[in-house]
Amino acid sequence: MRQAVMTQPGKIEFRQVPEPKPGPGEILLRVKQIGVCGSDIHVNHGKHPFTSYPVVQGHEFSGLVEAVGEGVTAVQAGKKATARPQVVCGKCRPCRRGDYNICDVLKVEGFQAPGCAQDFFITTTDKIVPLPDSLTFEQGALVEPTAVAVHSTGRAPDLKGKNVVVLGAGTIGNLVAQLVRCRGAKKILITDLSNFRLDVQSSAVFPKRQTPIPSPSPMPRNESSAKKGSTSPSKPSGWKQLWMQPSIISRREAPSSSSASLPKNHASICQSPATVSLPSSAH
Repeated sequence: MRQAVMTQPGKIEFRQVPEPKPGPGEILLRVKQIGVCGSDIHVNHGKHPFTSYPVVQGHEFSGLVEAVGEGVTAVQAGKKATARPQVVCGKCRPCRRGDYNICDVLKVEGFQAPGCAQDFFITTTDKIVPLPDSLTFEQGALVEPTAVAVHSTGRAPDLKGKNVVVLGAGTIGNLVAQLVRCRGAKKILITDLSNFRLDVQSSAVFPKRQTPIPSPSPMPRNESSAKKGSTSPSKPSGWKQLWMQPSIISRREAPSSSSASLPKNHASICQSPATVSLPSSAH
């Protein structure tokens, strides 16, 4: 079978390797679609701090069950499925309390363990996630990142009728915005410095695209502080500056997305992901 191996940053070799056979409790999947995660891109650029080379990438994927090993009853051959990418011990305290994502000896397929960038891939019955026939393989490959949005929005209070802001319009921010809409949010504002990301978000969640808010100018320094050589900024004169500042921080320093309910009357958020009408008191 074919296997894609990243031998060094930016270089992938396609090799012919033996097809794996499922053992007891294992499932052989014929890989059909693989998603490209932001972490995969970091590996491609040699910027991932916890991945060495060579490495077989791929952890967001979908496929068909090709064969099952002894004792497997969760899925049958010919059915669609995906799988969780975490390789855990099941014995440490985090694992015992259900927090396997922070296992003391955690490995993630595609980074510290071989991923699914090959024709056939072995997973185990405890990690398999059966998919309905109605789901396409493309949709199946998005189950793993969508689970992040399902989990994060599920931790929030009841979102029905609420105004919600999502900081960052990357893949996770996009999915978070879609999930808060599914959970009944009244209005959604999503911010980003990239118009391309906002355009993608628009097509996914919002029916119309309006002119984006321009990036704000740097906040002015306080004059008294400036005289002392300090670079501490003064308080912004308008709420719009204060409103936009978190999006700059989240984009440049912390690209992960988050969601939160907006206090009433702070803003009227239009359907466009980057348009906001400020109350008159904010100008």
